[in-house]
Amino acid sequence: MNIYTMKLVDKYIGYILCVFVQPFKLFSLNKKTNLKEIDKILALKFWGIGSIMLTSGSLEKIKEKYPNAKIHFLTMKDNFHVCQMIGSVDEII
Repeated sequence: MNIYTMKLVDKYIGYILCVFVQPFKLFSLNKKTNLKEIDKILALKFWGIGSIMLTSGSLEKIKEKYPNAKIHFLTMKDNFHVCQMIGSVDEII
């Protein structure tokens, strides 16, 4: 996949996913979900190796706040080795 295609996928698919997930987020907040019960977290980052490294601090804080949660990281194949360096990620997709 070329760079132009990856940027388009990142921009438009990411936007569509955010629009799709938003109603579920509002629904779950209305149910007064216990935040300690969160067991799966998905981080998405398709473009930019440097920005993936910058998110590592945030992912570490998330792991501290939700120690029982499994953090999954969805990214492009080229970013797999960079994501392996982030110790708080449990699975790279």
